[in-house]
Amino acid sequence: MKRIIEVALAVMMVALCSVTVAAQEAVPNYSEIKAELDALAGALDKTAGTVLFTYLPGEGATFVMTMTSGDPNAIRSLFARVAQFFVPSVTSVPDNERFTFAARYDLWDEWELILTMRKADASNPDAWKWYFSRGD
Repeated sequence: MKRIIEVALAVMMVALCSVTVAAQEAVPNYSEIKAELDALAGALDKTAGTVLFTYLPGEGATFVMTMTSGDPNAIRSLFARVAQFFVPSVTSVPDNERFTFAARYDLWDEWELILTMRKADASNPDAWKWYFSRGD
């Protein structure tokens, strides 16, 4: 009886995994998008300790990084340069999608800085949204 339960569970797991894999969608032009976002991450990597990014079709790209510097003004300046000079050159992401950059520092003084904008607004600082939070 125990063997039947084990076999039944194994069959259910295979069926469940097959359904989950079949339900996933591929990101169109993923290799082109990844190459351009890798280049943008490289520009951020000069200042950040670790840069991770992801892309969600229809939404945009998000970059999350831990900072090695504790100066949020330096990071704000870096984000502004990247937004103005690098984001408009990313041709594989549609203009109506968003770019979001989030930096976190928690070594001596805990803070988080976030910049978000539509790609079409990357060269217009007035259209950007900034968020800054500081720990207690």
